[in-house]
Amino acid sequence: MTIISFVEKHKLAEHATIVLYHGKNSSGRDFFAYLLCSAKGLRLLEADAKEQSAPRDIGDYGTVIYIDFRTSPDSKAEAFLEKYRMESSKTDA
Repeated sequence: MTIISFVEKHKLAEHATIVLYHGKNSSGRDFFAYLLCSAKGLRLLEADAKEQSAPRDIGDYGTVIYIDFRTSPDSKAEAFLEKYRMESSKTDA
């Protein structure tokens, strides 16, 4: 049995883009999330933003790889994203 990392699993599934998403949860609390979106998820997110349609569950757009109840990323979130991208680029080699 071969075990692959989270990053490799998503790279094998399809090309993905990391998106910074801002929103409010059902209690009205602000949050942000980094989403790993496929091309299809990204098109859906862009269409919903353009049409200003009712918010969906963010999982409909892609895989949540980081979330925090802040209005914007802090140094901890930025460090996570940098590490995630470095690990991701290693799987491309």
